[in-house]
Amino acid sequence: DILSALAYLHSQKPPVIHRDIKPANMLLTGDGRTVKIGDFGLSRMCPSVNLTGATGTYRYMAPEIFRGEPRYTAAVDVYSFSLVMWYMFAGEHPFCNIDGWSVAFMAAQYDFRPAVLGERMMPRELQKMMRQSWAGRAAERP
Repeated sequence: DILSALAYLHSQKPPVIHRDIKPANMLLTGDGRTVKIGDFGLSRMCPSVNLTGATGTYRYMAPEIFRGEPRYTAAVDVYSFSLVMWYMFAGEHPFCNIDGWSVAFMAAQYDFRPAVLGERMMPRELQKMMRQSWAGRAAERP
């Protein structure tokens, strides 16, 4: 559901970038069968605006946002989703024992990522997609 929603947002002309993909912004419908994305307060259309500056939640923030790189793309949502995916299988926030700013700093400067979960917790195909989605360079993300 989340990826379908992101694909829809990113396929708009111009693309819509959410910029705050995190578990708290994933909403479960009353019947518990559908996930929807909420809180579009930080979302922007790209490239109609200059997307720069740190915005979003540090723990789920893409490295290029934290580094202040100019003109980032919808790949920032893909990165954030990879950490939401890790959260869904692990049952806790990545690096929950470290403050969010430090997590973002280490991800941006040292390519710091959570350990890939074992196959008993996450199927191998999803592990591969998660690793690709949290690539340090936006161009390497699906």
